[in-house]
Amino acid sequence: MVGNTIDGNAEVFHVTVNPLTAMELTVFSLRVEGPDKDAFEIPNEYLNPSEPKVIPVGGNWTIPVKFKPNRPGSFFAQIIPESDAPDNVAGDLIGEAYAIGVKTSDYDFGKIYITTTRQGKVYFTNIGSNDVTITRAIAQSVNGDYNEITIEKLMLNNNDIPDQPPIRLRPKDTLWIFARFTPQEVKKYEMKIEYQFEMESGETGTAYSTLVGEGMVYKLIARIPKDVYKANPGQLVEIEVILEKHPDETKPLEDAQITDFKTRIFFNTAGKSEVQEVYPAVTECKDISQNGTLSDGFNCEYAKILDNDVLQIHMSSQTQAIKGFGTLLKFKMNTYLSDLDLVPLPVEFQVMNLPASNYVIVENQPGDIKINPVCVNTARLVELASNQYYIKDVVPNPVENSATIEYSIAFEAPTTITLWNSFGEKVATLVDGILKPGVYELKFDARLMELPSGVYYCKLISGSYIGTISINITK
Repeated sequence: MVGNTIDGNAEVFHVTVNPLTAMELTVFSLRVEGPDKDAFEIPNEYLNPSEPKVIPVGGNWTIPVKFKPNRPGSFFAQIIPESDAPDNVAGDLIGEAYAIGVKTSDYDFGKIYITTTRQGKVYFTNIGSNDVTITRAIAQSVNGDYNEITIEKLMLNNNDIPDQPPIRLRPKDTLWIFARFTPQEVKKYEMKIEYQFEMESGETGTAYSTLVGEGMVYKLIARIPKDVYKANPGQLVEIEVILEKHPDETKPLEDAQITDFKTRIFFNTAGKSEVQEVYPAVTECKDISQNGTLSDGFNCEYAKILDNDVLQIHMSSQTQAIKGFGTLLKFKMNTYLSDLDLVPLPVEFQVMNLPASNYVIVENQPGDIKINPVCVNTARLVELASNQYYIKDVVPNPVENSATIEYSIAFEAPTTITLWNSFGEKVATLVDGILKPGVYELKFDARLMELPSGVYYCKLISGSYIGTISINITK
């Protein structure tokens, strides 16, 4: 067998035609020649004896030879004596070697996103000189994470074969085992294939292939800026939704392959039954700014208000994924009079396309708007879509300190509410901005406004509508 050594002998015979007249044979040295001479080893004291070897007539000289093959197959060399004979006849050295051996490989799928898949393969090769038979089915020979690393098919050399033992491999045959890795969790996975095989000689053995891989996710931050937006009541503020690199993430955003997403901005954080400080100036996709943003080139499926407290925007693309980090999109927000220091703006970014929706983990960070305080305490939206105009009498009337005025806007339009004294002089502007249809409450404090006692007139102008009520202020 290749790698082993076997001992043998060579013989030098003294052969003569006429033994009566023949003389002794003297051998001075030996040499080995031929293509495989290195496979045959003769001790140096025989190759180059310190004294010539004398062989009597009819006698012989036994020479030890070690056969040391380094490959399977046939070996040939010749041993040639140097003697005083007129003719030195070479003798043949012949050997045959075989190998018992198999070779297997391992495979590393690397890191891939959970729920995605990657194919790999390992092999079992017969590197011996005799047939090898695999005696157990491969599918029954696996252990470890075989639910996530699964055997798909077997090929013997270039031909598909069933996973049905016995599988016979001739010398140099290779059995390929194709496997698929589909991680479900963020962890390392390992599966071993145990090959049980038998040689033609009846010897049995076991060999292994190991397949490993690791599941991973993509981490991303979606946010609206904090401590950035400031406005006076009635102003429109442009809001940005930003995608930002997570500190734990090293891969580029395009690696996540996000092609379909929804963004939600929650603006009625006090609850549906409460009045509102802000309201998106969005009714359809044209109100969303994409030019120069990460969503530039994406198709806006819709942009709409849900349940009077959420702006939801849906975008998708058949040709591109989101690349880089920065502003995802922009929209404008109406602001109203508020008694809050900061109006919170929670945001939610949701990946919709598979398989990215399974492995993209988004950390949503809320933003806010600061609405500057004025002498009027509060003017906030309390009900949508009244489809009528009116301004109701102030409550209470007469007014000593704080009071409330309810009014309704039928259509979105620039709107002002101003306060006039009995001399026809404007003494205060209570509302000035573009308002959406709905019912509003306006709260003000006459004492803080330092208004003297008397009769005042409150005028509502919205689009073509003008409404006026009188207010009696007493101190």
